[in-house]
Amino acid sequence: MSGFVWSWQWVIFAVIAVVDGLGFWKMCLGENHKPDQGYPEAGKISWHGLSHLPYHGVFVAMSIFVIWHIFVGNLRGPVLYVALLGAMIYIVLFVADIRI
Repeated sequence: MSGFVWSWQWVIFAVIAVVDGLGFWKMCLGENHKPDQGYPEAGKISWHGLSHLPYHGVFVAMSIFVIWHIFVGNLRGPVLYVALLGAMIYIVLFVADIRI
């Protein structure tokens, strides 16, 4: 990451990750959220749900920064190809999840 990500970007990354994690937590604790492994009933969170919050926040922050670096031209070579492949796999699995 040397030369690609500056100190101020790490601060923004952390803020995005925390805000997203808290937003995801608030959304999943809502009355209309369908019970799942992380949120077994309305207003309740499991250890699985707690462990998923940082993962979700970091994933969203990382996605935003990858897209940013693609647009500004700082993402080249193998890193760009891995990012694009990851995005394609994610989109395919997202569509498959919706269809199921």
